[in-house]
Amino acid sequence: KIFSKEAYAQEVRERIVYEIKDGMRHVLPYEYVYYVFAKKRWIDRTVLDVFSDEFRKSVRKNPKKYFTEVIEKGMLTVNGEKIDLDTKVRMGDRLGHAVIRREPPVSGAEIQILHEDDHILVADKPTSIPVHPCGQFHFNTLLEILNIEHLKTKTRLYTVHRLDLVTSGVVVFAKSSKVSNEIGQEIRSHNVRKKYVARVRGMFPLKGENVKTLNTNCSKAKF
Repeated sequence: KIFSKEAYAQEVRERIVYEIKDGMRHVLPYEYVYYVFAKKRWIDRTVLDVFSDEFRKSVRKNPKKYFTEVIEKGMLTVNGEKIDLDTKVRMGDRLGHAVIRREPPVSGAEIQILHEDDHILVADKPTSIPVHPCGQFHFNTLLEILNIEHLKTKTRLYTVHRLDLVTSGVVVFAKSSKVSNEIGQEIRSHNVRKKYVARVRGMFPLKGENVKTLNTNCSKAKF
């Protein structure tokens, strides 16, 4: 069976469970396997030696002890099979390192769908939610929340643009790579306008037709 990263990602999506608690969205801890195919320089070396050397920076201290324990727990595999400390790497091997992922919580606010058709989906992104996987965030992102909860993992969305973590607002997703590329080209060609609205404390120093003063108690406002 040919290994597919997208097929594996879809398999993980189907195991993801969200929980809303105290106004925050949590992803329950889940197992994730990092896969890598054998490199020529690894051939005939033990898996323990390879991981202790090649991936030592991913372990804070004593990588050999860490990977020894990982192998003994069956969380480091070769071609999907458990191994022992003397197992050597062969050409064509697929090595997998299983870890338990824990992601930071994000806003539990409802994600509103503003528009949807056969080609795009437009959503209102709350603040604190990343648009796409990055850093510690993978499934606690707008892209994956919509994939899992709205599309029910039947298909997947493609990013077109992004907003910063703390920025709320309208985000457009494509339902195919073709549409994503087409809209992305429109943005790069400056044929698409973006409008940002900022709320400030105090009196804004400039006046003009695009500047409005809001009678809002900022001390009680939720950002």
